Amino acid sequence: MPTTLNEFYRDQLARIREQFVKHQLPDYMWQGIEDWIVRGELPGDFLCGVIKDSLFQTAHHADPTNKNLLKAYAGFFYNAMPVGSHGSVKRMKEWKDKRGFLGIQKSS
Repeated sequence: MPTTLNEFYRDQLARIREQFVKHQLPDYMWQGIEDWIVRGELPGDFLCGVIKDSLFQTAHHADPTNKNLLKAYAGFFYNAMPVGSHGSVKRMKEWKDKRGFLGIQKSS
């Protein structure tokens, strides 16, 4: 499997990062999101809750900062994240199995 993204996926990731900043999400959350997008690596419980659209899990595992940003996360995931990378347990499993952008890049 390739270890670096081609130009198309690098550009996609840069646009996602811009939206992450625009939604004013905390910098310490970016690495988990980037690892999820690029390699399909599962992040912590909070982001897994967001990815699989589980309000209970998301709220239960949110730290105080992220509890106040649930609406921003919803907007970011809906508007910026790759189609198929979030929204249900099934989509989470499929994205993980594809291994994110690197896996998709390899198969195309």
